Amino acid sequence: MPIRRAGIVLGLLGSVSVALADTPNGWLETWAYRTADSPNSFSNMVQLRYYQPFALPSADPGWLGMMRLDTSVISNSGPAFPGESGNQFNPGNTRLTLWANTPQISEQLQGSAGFRVSAPTGYNNPNYSASQWVAGPQLGMSWAPSNAGWFTDFSPLARYMMGFSAVSPAVTTLNRGLELYPSVGMRLTDRMTLRLWDENAFVLNTNTGVWFLPVDAYATYDLTKHWSASLGGAKRLTNTSQYDWVGYGRVVYRF
Repeated sequence: MPIRRAGIVLGLLGSVSVALADTPNGWLETWAYRTADSPNSFSNMVQLRYYQPFALPSADPGWLGMMRLDTSVISNSGPAFPGESGNQFNPGNTRLTLWANTPQISEQLQGSAGFRVSAPTGYNNPNYSASQWVAGPQLGMSWAPSNAGWFTDFSPLARYMMGFSAVSPAVTTLNRGLELYPSVGMRLTDRMTLRLWDENAFVLNTNTGVWFLPVDAYATYDLTKHWSASLGGAKRLTNTSQYDWVGYGRVVYRF
């Protein structure tokens, strides 16, 4: 999930205070993905994400720091992955994202800024990781009008990732990519929400100038105060790289 303003993300996960004296608790997410990379070739991934809000030294209590740490294991199979049996999982990338959410810019608007670092913990095999260190900045905002019916927020985020220090001789070009998440939130019922383009981004490969454009959506149902579950998927709209389609699910535990 791209990074939204804390009020929106935490509001969807449960109401909490964001005052410095009462920094909200973190939460843990377990994701499972089934991705069709090409006909008869699939990747299965289990990913853990840990989110931790933290106070920032500021005279304005509206500032809030956020940390996201995620890592994964992946299993590949099919003709696109020669030699891969599909019955053994291997480590994927490990990513650290840090950002700050601003105080209210206006009654309905808030911003965020931060950066992400991705470590090639999937050994030096490009089938499981980027096989290079990747890092870049991100900027976001969230517009959340009150009394807007089913519409909850428009929370776009942009991130530019740049590869450096390859760890595999198979890497001949360092990654360069712009990720755009035009995330839109909707509340369907008191317990169910829907998000569009929140998990899978529009991606511009700035090495080649080629866009990858998917349609992406997932629904979340709040089971209890601490537990929720999500189900969703994405399908590419352009005949370019990345993947053909992906189905995914998520379980969230809020501390």
